[in-house]
Amino acid sequence: MTYHNARKYMAKAPVSYDGDNGLERVRYALKLLGLPQRKLRYIRLAGSNGKTVCREMLTSVLSVAEHTVGAVAMSELDEPREAITVGGEPLSIEAFCEAVARVATVAKTMRLQVEEVRAKGTHEADNRQDGEPPSVLLEGRAATGLTRGEILLCTALLAFERAGCELCLIESGEDGSDASLLLPPPEGIVICGVIPKDDREALAHMRRYIVRGVGEIVSAPQDSEAYRMLSDACASVNCRLSVPLRSSMRITKLSMRQTEFVYRDVTYTLGLCGRFQVVNAMTVLTALTMLRRLGYAISPEAEQEGLRRARACGRVEIISVSPLIVVDCTHRREAMQEVYDSMAGVKGMTGMPMILCMNHAPELMHAHCQALKSAGFAVQELYTVEAENSGRGGQAGDVPITYFRDVKSLTRELFSANREHAVLITGHASFALAVRKAILNTLAY
Repeated sequence: MTYHNARKYMAKAPVSYDGDNGLERVRYALKLLGLPQRKLRYIRLAGSNGKTVCREMLTSVLSVAEHTVGAVAMSELDEPREAITVGGEPLSIEAFCEAVARVATVAKTMRLQVEEVRAKGTHEADNRQDGEPPSVLLEGRAATGLTRGEILLCTALLAFERAGCELCLIESGEDGSDASLLLPPPEGIVICGVIPKDDREALAHMRRYIVRGVGEIVSAPQDSEAYRMLSDACASVNCRLSVPLRSSMRITKLSMRQTEFVYRDVTYTLGLCGRFQVVNAMTVLTALTMLRRLGYAISPEAEQEGLRRARACGRVEIISVSPLIVVDCTHRREAMQEVYDSMAGVKGMTGMPMILCMNHAPELMHAHCQALKSAGFAVQELYTVEAENSGRGGQAGDVPITYFRDVKSLTRELFSANREHAVLITGHASFALAVRKAILNTLAY
């Protein structure tokens, strides 16, 4: 299977099936694949924001400590090869294609087996034979084809088994189509970012993770209501809850190039920008303590060096200083204010007039402008891509909008803009990372 065909196969698969319970389908597919999850030790990364940064920090520290780490982001269905990493690096094209080809073969085998059993008429309960597909498939209560997320999960598990990963990090998706929820409970859960207190669905989601059975929960600092929910849920299943203490942390440097802080009397340096990255680092340090209890050897030196090396593409990432260009894939409302308040404290960025560049989504555009204004930034103009309105103007509140035909023309305009303006590229990851790539190509990186 070529890379083009592997991408095409995944893109054609449905994101989900309405009213479909895919548990037995995935279990049977994994059985046909040889049960690649049978020796899997994994940590689930959950929460509304910060999962990707925490994943990169954990991967960096564990790699420095000489542990082989696999990771998969279940929400990154648009770029599946880059969603799966081993040792912090995306799967090679060869490894990706080989794994997807195996999954495609198993999916075809499942379909043919179901058709064969149905044709024989042996799928009724009284006539079932050992080795046949599960009844939910035979009786049509679940589709026989794999969803995109199920293909991604199976591909990742095959890659992790082949690489001999000692630990896997599974970054949960943001909706009910996350196929990794069908796996056995993890050894631990790391809740990244703040759980919105008014988001009942998010609170219920966390409860479901906990009551499935897990030994320990590590959570970023939460407000009293979310903390009480976590504490009560953990107590109901005798699960340990660990939360880092803000009072034990002191930030000593915030700049565009690095962040320094002291936590529990130890000094750490981050190659990441923003105050909220320190909260992510505190959460990761607490998670590393949990991993030590699980038997992983991680020295204090590995913690410091791993955090120093950690990078997160498109997470308050400064890709140019003159002009100042920042990329941050923030598209969740609950994360905006925290990110922009954090940016406002960075030396060299505070008070700069700003050009906002993001995907065309009117309500989201207005929300970003409001959050930036609240953090003290003056948004002078908003750039977006929408071919139908190319060359026309518009408004997002009191901010003028300029529409461009494509990413290339938008990028060209960014480099002719006033260098006294900061440029913030944000919104949905697929848009922000496409613009990021175009800018880096222009800069000849």
